[in-house]
Amino acid sequence: MNRVWCAAIRRACCGLSVAAAVACGAGDSGSGGRVPQAGPPASGRSGGGGLSSGSAGFGNGGTGVAQGGAGAPSTGSGGRGSMECARADLNTSLRTPDILFVIDGSGSMCEQFGGSTRWQALRSALLDPAMGLIYQLQASAWFGMVLYDGTIDDFLALEYTATPGASLSPGCATMYLGMRADGPCPRLIEVPIMVNNAMAIDMAYPAAELGGSTPTDQAMKRAVDLMTGMQNNDPDGDPHPQYIILATDGQPNSICVGDVSPVSDGTAEKQAVIAEVDRARAAGITTFVISTAGTDQNLQAHLEEVADHGNPMNPDARAFSPMNPQELAATLAALLGGAIGCDITLNGKVTLGQECRGTVTFNGTDLPCCMGGGAASCNTGWRMKDTSTVELLGDSCTNFLLATQGMLHATFPCGVFAPE
Repeated sequence: MNRVWCAAIRRACCGLSVAAAVACGAGDSGSGGRVPQAGPPASGRSGGGGLSSGSAGFGNGGTGVAQGGAGAPSTGSGGRGSMECARADLNTSLRTPDILFVIDGSGSMCEQFGGSTRWQALRSALLDPAMGLIYQLQASAWFGMVLYDGTIDDFLALEYTATPGASLSPGCATMYLGMRADGPCPRLIEVPIMVNNAMAIDMAYPAAELGGSTPTDQAMKRAVDLMTGMQNNDPDGDPHPQYIILATDGQPNSICVGDVSPVSDGTAEKQAVIAEVDRARAAGITTFVISTAGTDQNLQAHLEEVADHGNPMNPDARAFSPMNPQELAATLAALLGGAIGCDITLNGKVTLGQECRGTVTFNGTDLPCCMGGGAASCNTGWRMKDTSTVELLGDSCTNFLLATQGMLHATFPCGVFAPE
């Protein structure tokens, strides 16, 4: 579904206030309404490029169109502020993304994690009523969830932990031995992907970890089935960008009650996870990965491979390994903002290498221009992703998406921007 974002005083769809602002200063006026119309240029200024927006777009589908008018060249003194656009009225459409969290509920999620537990830190980052990211962004994205664990055959568990390279469970997880002998494997708690879905996810997400084993391969199979099923049954025929965010603290294993396959170091299960990630990517679904296991290098090596397969077109793809609740919240915010992208498309082209002669501001504050490197070389500010796309980076993108009020404003001199 394509959604038109209002360039008026209030954008009800995402809770973000925005003015349909001018791009050049005094004498220009923005127009309100759902689709602002371009007006005549102010006299005494030439027509360069500009845009104003309350949201850069969540995912790669956000598109802002700035319409700059043509006017007489300025007779004032030179400098970056002269020869800029006459005005920029905005029509922004957003293709809302589908985001499915696949969350490891195994017993090891009880481990301490910077004053909390791995499970509690993840739950709080996503679902704290005031600061949780799903609550803050539930109108901007369609969220869903798959929580998973599996039964534990105590004999298979002991045999598995004796294999080289296996992820070892923390001491707190021993309280679950003997308690997870019955039930399905995998055990899945699912919340279908929907808009404004925070309450449903919150109600389904237990206060404590599920406590079982780690059949990540089977959970990922279910996740990919759910996402591809949405593609096949999209009622409006307009597919959304789709993302899976896998959060786990252990290597996948197969120690469920009744499992007759030989116990191994998890190699077969890891290969099965990669196969599901490849299946997702073939269907256009990007997978991101978070480890809450800290220094588990064997797990990290596996998750790096998952990340590479999950986003193969991104040379900077990696598995994220936050070390405490604050880093975990920042990582999730980055994934939902900077890593997924804040892209705005201009109605013209900027001369690459000259873009830093322009300005991009958010709520009146200049954002630094990043030039000469990829997105990974800057942790804030903006860059030209290509000649027609402004990309907000890192903290700038995250702050922009999470702001309760805000206005993005950009201008480029005429010699730098060529309207189309």
